[in-house]
Amino acid sequence: MVLQKDNIKLKKEFDLVYRKGKNLSGRFFILRVFFQKDSQEKTRFGVVVSLKVSNKAVVRNRKRRQLKEIIRLSQKRINPGYLCLITAKKEIVDIEYDDLNKEFIYLCKKAGILKQ
Repeated sequence: MVLQKDNIKLKKEFDLVYRKGKNLSGRFFILRVFFQKDSQEKTRFGVVVSLKVSNKAVVRNRKRRQLKEIIRLSQKRINPGYLCLITAKKEIVDIEYDDLNKEFIYLCKKAGILKQ
């Protein structure tokens, strides 16, 4: 499980990433990345799976848990000092875990936040 301190929780942090972050769009979700110049702390993530994805809370929570697990397993490979936000698209509902993982790694490489 992703530790609570590793999550983006504050509205001002969400707003910062939305306003000034770099957007990378995939087939199943959008990755927004904002680099904090003065921060050397661990990269923190927020996951948004809205009602637009599914009206069923069970489906939304399952996808949120899958994305958080992918983040947890990839955390050691990600450079520190970033705020990242993942916003799910409708297409995420019927997708398997492995496909989500591949897209996450692809978008992180494209954003330049993975360690070489």
